[in-house]
Amino acid sequence: MTEQKQQLLTQFVAGIFGSTIFGIFGWLTMMTYGGNHGCWPIIDKIFNDVGYLSCGSFGSYAGSYLGAIIAILFIKIKKIGNFKTSIYLLVSAFLLPIIYAYWAFGRFGDYPAFFAGIQITGIAILASAIPSAIITFLVNIPQFFRRKKA
Repeated sequence: MTEQKQQLLTQFVAGIFGSTIFGIFGWLTMMTYGGNHGCWPIIDKIFNDVGYLSCGSFGSYAGSYLGAIIAILFIKIKKIGNFKTSIYLLVSAFLLPIIYAYWAFGRFGDYPAFFAGIQITGIAILASAIPSAIITFLVNIPQFFRRKKA
């Protein structure tokens, strides 16, 4: 694998990691805020809901994109681009939400909720790939359209 492809893969996987972690954190934070204080009227209209439902959705989207931006820019600035980093970040992106689901549900014996948490984790990982792909492309636009030397 060439160095440029390794760096792109590492940035993409880092974006998935950051998007998953920040998306879950943003969802929980904004859902709590919306449940206690109500959400802003513009967000209620965008998501066609009120309170914690619209604020949670907004927090999830905002956290996903913010997490992808932070993780990808961190990897790009630090010039980390090896394959091991990609594997570690991908494994972490899968394990951290599963550990949280076990901590929240499994330790109380509520195993159906724990397995639902694992399914939600899979959906979160797939949903995190979209912001990661978009941000990775936007950050690396000059590399994609640069002419190759003959």
